[in-house]
Amino acid sequence: MKNNYCPPITDPGPSRIAADRLTIAARPGTVRDILTEYADQLTTAGAFADVTADDARTIAATIAWDACHGEESTALRQRAAAVTTGAWGGWDNPTGVARAFTIAATVLDAL
Repeated sequence: MKNNYCPPITDPGPSRIAADRLTIAARPGTVRDILTEYADQLTTAGAFADVTADDARTIAATIAWDACHGEESTALRQRAAAVTTGAWGGWDNPTGVARAFTIAATVLDAL
């Protein structure tokens, strides 16, 4: 299934797409504010630097899901391991995806 998400700003880069996806995952308010800060920190840390736009969309949705449902950094590290071992395939750049999940876990631990 193709995802037809169109970011609300003009920067088409994977980092911006992922950050936008994270921040629109919640309604305005505290959760959205936290996700916005988290997305900014992930972008600054270069979490999405080595992924394609399609991978960035899925990564961001997964990160938002884990963060909002209390799975947090443990689940993100498990996802990175699953991508690395090939247990979770279908990625354009598995190495970049695993790196993104690992960075996301590290940044989340620091919040």
